[in-house]
Amino acid sequence: MLISNNTGSKKAIAYAYIMVTYPEGSTCTAECGTITLAAPDTSGSVVFTIKKPGEYTVTCTDGADTEYQVVNVELNHDYVIELAYVYWLYNLARGINRLGTM
Repeated sequence: MLISNNTGSKKAIAYAYIMVTYPEGSTCTAECGTITLAAPDTSGSVVFTIKKPGEYTVTCTDGADTEYQVVNVELNHDYVIELAYVYWLYNLARGINRLGTM
């Protein structure tokens, strides 16, 4: 992206993007130090525009369910994250453990 300052010169602005898919109905945030970005809705997908590099923690929450992923963001890069709540299910009749997602 190019922007123009008051002197008429142009300079490039570098951004990064974190594209997140998360369970519909959940809230989603990306945090790095004092920076907090929040999804505008609970639709299940958001693209965060990152203007400052750093270690971002992307978190989705729905009630007591929480899932997160840490991303080391560099400018001029895109990142794709899929978050899902993971549950361990135990079948008492068979004594079988099973990993499931919601």
